Amino acid sequence: LNELHMYGEVWSEAREANPNSVQEALALVNFAGAVSGHHGRGLECETMLLHAQTLLEEQLGVGHPDVAVHATMPLGKLYGDTLGRWAEAYDVFGKAAEQLEAALGKSHSSAIEAKREFEAAKVKML
Repeated sequence: LNELHMYGEVWSEAREANPNSVQEALALVNFAGAVSGHHGRGLECETMLLHAQTLLEEQLGVGHPDVAVHATMPLGKLYGDTLGRWAEAYDVFGKAAEQLEAALGKSHSSAIEAKREFEAAKVKML
């Protein structure tokens, strides 16, 4: 719980210092990651990650690779690994893979990881 408290404080400070900023969004993603480790808090994490994704899209643009890496991919992992919602994970990873391939190229490590997660979600949802 100390880690959870620490990430909550970092997010709170970032939100206070730079509301609706990239810094707040990244702190929120880290906080959501810490919260997801606690049983029964997946829906709370989903809300945090969706908000972080919105903030990043507003600040960086919808197709920016940092949106996919720092918000979309963690959302896909939450849907699949934590919540077992593999159809949603499949859609989210597919979106991330498309964005990363378009922005960085198919051979970039982030695009490759997104494509691998997309294929894994496809298998698990069947």
